[in-house]
Amino acid sequence: MKTLLPPTTMKTLLAFTLLLTVSPVAFGQHPIIVTAPVSQAVPEGGTAYLHVEAAGILPLTYTWRRNREATNYYQVTLDSTHCTLVLSNLTPAQACFFSLDVNNAYGYAGGKQVIVAVLSAGMETNGFALTIRGLTNSTWRIDCSTNLATSGWFTLTNFSIPRSPPLFKFVDLEGTNRSRFYQVIPKVN
Repeated sequence: MKTLLPPTTMKTLLAFTLLLTVSPVAFGQHPIIVTAPVSQAVPEGGTAYLHVEAAGILPLTYTWRRNREATNYYQVTLDSTHCTLVLSNLTPAQACFFSLDVNNAYGYAGGKQVIVAVLSAGMETNGFALTIRGLTNSTWRIDCSTNLATSGWFTLTNFSIPRSPPLFKFVDLEGTNRSRFYQVIPKVN
């Protein structure tokens, strides 16, 4: 295994920025998405960060598509296993689906799709839904805060992951405030 560790670089292109770093990769490998991008809801004028970590032979080509369109929203070939698409100054009209494909000379990894939601000022929401997958019978708690200060967190619920299916669905109907934060914490028995 050979390790390539060039310094982190940043390239700014029009309305988005790519943050680049390199992790060790095994040579002779088709791409694998190690860490997929995640869906996000951001306030109007805010910024969404769609980050992916991949493994495979470099260079890797990252292709982002918007709203399942056949044409590329953005495509870049990099000598990097990390790629972050930064979407800034977002408006509600720019809310959409993004899908990501990663390929190299040895193959393809794709199908990772995320949603970027943009909440405008005064927009009402109908609450917050959260689905947690985990080990059967593991116990967890969901905490909430209206600020990220350590002392402001309070417990909303405690739960155990059921046997089948191994997931827990939680809905907070009070979660209509855009400045409400959640954390899911394993309970130690």
